[in-house]
Amino acid sequence: NCTRFKLNKCTRRLINLRVHLFSLKRVQLYSLFTGTVVDFVAGTVVFICCGYICFILLVCYIYTGTVNKKEVLKMRDSLNRVKQVVDKVRHIQEEAEARGDGAAKYITDRCNAIGKDEHERLNVIVDKVTGALVSKPSCSHRYYAQLMNDYQNGVKALGFKHHAIDRNVNGFLRKYSNKIQGLKEKLDPSLPIGILRENLIKLRATAVSGSEFRRDLGQLRIEHHAFYMFSPKGAIKDWIRDDSKKSLNRKLHSQILVNPEWVKATAESLIGKKNASVTDLAIGIVMATGRRVTEIMKTAEFKAIDSKTLIFSGQLKTKNRRLFEEISSYSIPTLIDAEKVVKALQTLRKATSNEKVSFLSVLGEEVETTVGAGDKTDYYHNRGVQKKYESTVNRAIRSLLGGGGFSIKTCRALYTEVTYEDHALPGETRSAYRHRVLGHSQVETQLYYDAFKLDSSVESIKAMEDAADPKNKGLQQALVDYLALADNEVNNYIRAPKIKVMHEWLKDKVANGLAHAEITPSFIRRWCLIDGKQTNLNTIKKYLDEFVKIGDFEAPKPEPKTDKEKEIAALQEAIDLAADELLDIERQLSQLDNERDEITERLEEIEEEEMEVESSKGEKESEIEKLQEQLDELDADEGEDELPEIDEDDEDDSDVEDDIDWPDPSEITISAKKSAGKWLVEAVVMGHRFEQITGGTKKSAIESLRDQYKKETE
Repeated sequence: NCTRFKLNKCTRRLINLRVHLFSLKRVQLYSLFTGTVVDFVAGTVVFICCGYICFILLVCYIYTGTVNKKEVLKMRDSLNRVKQVVDKVRHIQEEAEARGDGAAKYITDRCNAIGKDEHERLNVIVDKVTGALVSKPSCSHRYYAQLMNDYQNGVKALGFKHHAIDRNVNGFLRKYSNKIQGLKEKLDPSLPIGILRENLIKLRATAVSGSEFRRDLGQLRIEHHAFYMFSPKGAIKDWIRDDSKKSLNRKLHSQILVNPEWVKATAESLIGKKNASVTDLAIGIVMATGRRVTEIMKTAEFKAIDSKTLIFSGQLKTKNRRLFEEISSYSIPTLIDAEKVVKALQTLRKATSNEKVSFLSVLGEEVETTVGAGDKTDYYHNRGVQKKYESTVNRAIRSLLGGGGFSIKTCRALYTEVTYEDHALPGETRSAYRHRVLGHSQVETQLYYDAFKLDSSVESIKAMEDAADPKNKGLQQALVDYLALADNEVNNYIRAPKIKVMHEWLKDKVANGLAHAEITPSFIRRWCLIDGKQTNLNTIKKYLDEFVKIGDFEAPKPEPKTDKEKEIAALQEAIDLAADELLDIERQLSQLDNERDEITERLEEIEEEEMEVESSKGEKESEIEKLQEQLDELDADEGEDELPEIDEDDEDDSDVEDDIDWPDPSEITISAKKSAGKWLVEAVVMGHRFEQITGGTKKSAIESLRDQYKKETE
């Protein structure tokens, strides 16, 4: 019976069993100290035996195939099902090609089902009318968006075109080919899918914003139908966009003062260490050159021009860059001697190029290779390298800089601020300088860097919190007072001294404007570093749930004091309500547009299917008529062959039949069978067969035979 359970159920039972066994062991240890040695020995024997049972149970799970050894030793995130989705899409396409007629409906139905199943599995369910999220997803909003992007990339990697690409593109060309020069050649459906994708990107780049052409171009479907089933839900995208704005706003209101000489000395120290670790070298090179961690670990190539300048090549393509855009090498300044940076990179690559890295390919297949073996343009290998080193480097940076909010991006910002004064071109602004030396494709990407300011008066680096908004001072003070209610309990809890440090840190952050909604275990774990290290997540949850009970806080509602304030509050509430309704209306309109497009596409498919069915119907009717004619001819021939000759004896027999006492027509039993659209009704009465072939309903056919019977027996 064990083999019927899933791994997670087995694991929970094993953990529970282990907890009970440890409890048992503690009891027996207590018995030992009280003098009961026998009980201790018995408890130890039981503990060892049960341990063997647990081990055998796990082996059974592996042996029976419920879970393989690799899954036990390496628990990969089960939410990522790129390989399964890609395999399903490949099977759907192969099956559709084999079907011929009806392939379009098969593809749309199956792909719609796959998309729906994946969203339900992730528990991402939205209201069909408003588009609002009505469930709590099984993963974070950002991971969901990344997962959908991986699904779409996996479908694109198969290279399948949309099943209705000819109709879609030709309809678009009929509308715009006379207005856009060269459009027909760029969107020829017979072109390879890769060229079509690139041409679409180029057309979007040159299209006028807000134009009907740009809108229709964005809705033109050339990818496989499954690609569009994994578009992230609008509610999730809105949340991510709003959260990013809040995060950026919070960073911009927290100015960071930096001592430029300390930054240079730190970079020099990290790179110049005698036995520098991989992490030290990586951080030192990032601070000295401003490159990304994946560029440092894999793709970057440096060539020294002079003591303060490098030629850099190998920049990664960001999500904002167009696929056809080539990124050539360019010169960048360095914080320290350029030759030292080149040698440090060589040392780093020598130490890491043969290190193992595993990742999922674009098709969801597990790939195991080395850091230096991957193609520089392989996005998924680059992402695997990033995941391998990024968290380790970020932890070291937070410990080095003494703040939970610092990361590799902080080092890139320090680099641009420190090098700007010496290396900016005449008249070049800071944003233009960052764009040039960091290779940002959009100005918005640089906004975070505006929070940094050079200040030689600080020892190293210091984050300056803005004072709380005067409008929210009452709310923030209420939250501080609420947290202070737990002071005694926190101070008396000596088992975890970190909770006291965390408590004081949180009160200080709230006093400086940290909102109640932002107080989460993950936020505290990231930003509250104790001795340069993060705190265990369970400890933070215990503090928030059991000590301060952060979920029970209720914000006080400010009451308007004057009539004018009451009127303003009422108007503000009405405006907020109207704004929410307007947002709902806009989402409904967007949803209706999408539904109209789907219905229009389906109507065209229905018309084609209807024509095919009508054609099949006509063919079958003609076939039935021909077969019926053949059947009638055979019946006629058979009747002539079997027609008996009438002699005097037969005439005498017919006279005898006149004397038969025939039953009433309503009393005879009649059977009816339908064949070739007509009813064959027959009855056997007194050894004589009466039959008739006629159309109409079954009831009318039976009544017709009764009338015939009555006439022949009168």
